Amino acid sequence: MGTPYVSQPSFSNLQKQQDELLVLQSIFGSENIRSLNSNSQQYEVSIEFDRLPTPFFLKHRTTTPVTFLPPIILTIQLHDQYPSDYSSTFLLTSFYMSKRQLQELCEKMDSLFIQNEVIVYQWIELIKDEVCGKSEFVLDEEDMDGEGCQQPCKETYHSETPCPQEIEAIRLKRQHENLQKQLVAIGFTPKDHEYLLKEILAYETIELNTRQCPNCRVKIEKNGGCSHMFCQRCRTSFTWEQALVPVQNTATTLLVKELGDDVDKILKHLKDSAAGETENLELLTLIENAVYTRTKPCPYEGCNQLNVMSSNSNNWIICISCRQSFCFRCGREFVSPVQHFAAKSKCKQYVQLKRVMD
Repeated sequence: MGTPYVSQPSFSNLQKQQDELLVLQSIFGSENIRSLNSNSQQYEVSIEFDRLPTPFFLKHRTTTPVTFLPPIILTIQLHDQYPSDYSSTFLLTSFYMSKRQLQELCEKMDSLFIQNEVIVYQWIELIKDEVCGKSEFVLDEEDMDGEGCQQPCKETYHSETPCPQEIEAIRLKRQHENLQKQLVAIGFTPKDHEYLLKEILAYETIELNTRQCPNCRVKIEKNGGCSHMFCQRCRTSFTWEQALVPVQNTATTLLVKELGDDVDKILKHLKDSAAGETENLELLTLIENAVYTRTKPCPYEGCNQLNVMSSNSNNWIICISCRQSFCFRCGREFVSPVQHFAAKSKCKQYVQLKRVMD
């Protein structure tokens, strides 16, 4: 007797959906396939046109050679009947394609679906082929979807590059994400926000309103009168213009000029960011950058206390917790500052200073 045939169980819809997402992420990158809602099966696919034919022309009133096209966004909604019975629902978004062009493209996408077969990869390839499968793409003069760029510039199309404001938004988003990772790496937690910001703003306000004696580097503030100064510490006479000014920390300087010493206002921006409600991403990255560039964890084992650089010109830090010395520039501990900041050392105790008159 022969062995009876036993059919293999088919994959469930959920398994096929999960496998499809993994394949798409491996091909196009996880940064281009992202979940929009953790409680639903809704995903956004950014379809990049990174390999345009050469030459490639854009026709809109005139014919223009281009080397870049902004991505088209494909939003998909997976459901329990996909792919066994129906295709996933989807939405196409493009500011340079007309409604007519988008409708025709959606109809072609609908026609590709076959029951029990996943379809998103074929949709992506179809969209790429329709847009840049030829040597030119014609912008529909009538009924332009969204009436051009959705950024405040409102241009119809940026022929060679994405919208400058879109580029800036992407840059700020990436900078914000990188700074968050860097702050976590140095042990920065939300409970550190208030006291660190108070110290940073206090030190930066002092830096902005004082200069240093050219002989002994003590801080001096000018509150009026002529420019002649006399250092009470080392008994040196000089003018205000001859005083030394440390190279300013751009991030904290801008932060103080933008928000002053209003810690509550800054904390509100950080709180809104944690809740996903921040609109001013530029200000948020400014806050995070100020914290990151002016703080350093103590390198001694068992301490790791975050310390604020009290002076933009002095790299010698004494930990506020364990009272041990370390270098702000390299982050390493040392016993003798004379040896660590020696003439031939890469680390200098004092950063470059300059006279205002230079």
